Amino acid sequence: MGCVLVISDSLAAPLYNEELAGIVAHELAHLYFMDDMAAAQRTKDERRMKVIELKCDAVAMLSLKLLGSDPTYYIRGMKRMVNLMHNDSFSGVRYIAQSQSELKTHPSIVERAQFSQRFIRLLVR
Repeated sequence: MGCVLVISDSLAAPLYNEELAGIVAHELAHLYFMDDMAAAQRTKDERRMKVIELKCDAVAMLSLKLLGSDPTYYIRGMKRMVNLMHNDSFSGVRYIAQSQSELKTHPSIVERAQFSQRFIRLLVR
């Protein structure tokens, strides 16, 4: 198994370094959960795929905390990405959750924000 992560300048430039670090950590976390994701995709288990996405969010926030950054930068970066991707003048790749099939397998930004708030409270204990 391998991994290639490509981020365009038009996506990376508007993000703060910590936000970008969180996004990259989330994407790299998919490697850790790759077998679970493959199993969920085989059985078309949309709920399980959403849970895996939230686990990757948790890895991103924990990574930021371990790097000495505020874990809230991750969800701020996600919100900024969603706003950028829905902007008609944005010339980069469109947000992953725009297709109907992706909406079923990815939590909404609201669900992610709620999860992030609960997870961050656990991190600061």
